[in-house]
Amino acid sequence: MNVRLTILLAVLAAMIASTWAIIEFTDLVSRGEPDQQEPWLFKIDETDIAHIEVVYQDEAIEFAREPGSHQWNIVGDPSYPVFLERWAGTTLLLSGPRVNRGLRQTIDDPSQYGLDPPESIVRIADIAGNSFEFHIGNPTPDGRNQYVRLVGDQALYTVPSIWADVVNRLAYDPPYGRLYKVEIAEITVIEVNANDQTAVYFLGNEGWAVHKGPPPVDPDLSAPVSGEWANWLDVLTSPRVDAIVEQQLRDDDTERLEEYGFSAPDVRIVIARRGQATLEFQLVDGPPGDDSYYARTVAAVDETLYSIKKDRLQGIEELASDPLVLAGWEPPEDGEESQEESPGN
Repeated sequence: MNVRLTILLAVLAAMIASTWAIIEFTDLVSRGEPDQQEPWLFKIDETDIAHIEVVYQDEAIEFAREPGSHQWNIVGDPSYPVFLERWAGTTLLLSGPRVNRGLRQTIDDPSQYGLDPPESIVRIADIAGNSFEFHIGNPTPDGRNQYVRLVGDQALYTVPSIWADVVNRLAYDPPYGRLYKVEIAEITVIEVNANDQTAVYFLGNEGWAVHKGPPPVDPDLSAPVSGEWANWLDVLTSPRVDAIVEQQLRDDDTERLEEYGFSAPDVRIVIARRGQATLEFQLVDGPPGDDSYYARTVAAVDETLYSIKKDRLQGIEELASDPLVLAGWEPPEDGEESQEESPGN
């Protein structure tokens, strides 16, 4: 199975899981049940949605679609692209939430339902300037639903709690753009190449270890890693990006790759995973004065060219030149056997 197909299958699986709520709560699929549809809180064409704002407790976030484009960004100074693997289905989810039938035609005491003040405030606007605002309140006594009201409508409704959780997560766990995302538990080896130096970090019998120099790994010359490696694992499993430079930069576009400097990248990271294709990404210095890297994955994992601020990856080049060896570690003397085994043994 080639890398592109593997990634597509992984993304499809994520989309199926994340959009189960969409199918369940937007009535996208008919079940052949009697025609007793629950009402809609509101309806809007998802392709017309241009702006989304979510305020959840003390967290607030805004999303905006670039005019004439399908690209969504997290609004800020600067703005950041969304991570499509997590963003997929969001606009459909918010295009017409299906609610349970109205509980009350008029809400006498909104605070009784957690609606004054509300737990969440959501505002949605389309390209023509039409907008909707709704508020999410407390869970119902059985915990399966949450109270909700549409601004301008005095009626009280409920929405499934799982739907409310997906909406609230946009605020407290924003889908910032990522170069890629892998699970730490899947990783067995990370090879770091920078400035003509190489270090190989690998998972041995005693935990993570590092070998200075290119493969193959020599267990007798490998050292246990320092505690800093745990932080780098978090960074390298899901590097956050700051901007999109080009929507498509193919592996076979050698002329453009050379213009950006990828014919000889400053940093090259190769990640081996259990039962999956090897992942590789590359970094080169960004434009002068920008203090950023150009970043790309290879083998058509994602053909987008991104930029990443260097302070997000501060010290990545030293992972190769000055490996993260546990303080106080001394190599075994001649005749002693190493406790580590090389990858694959």
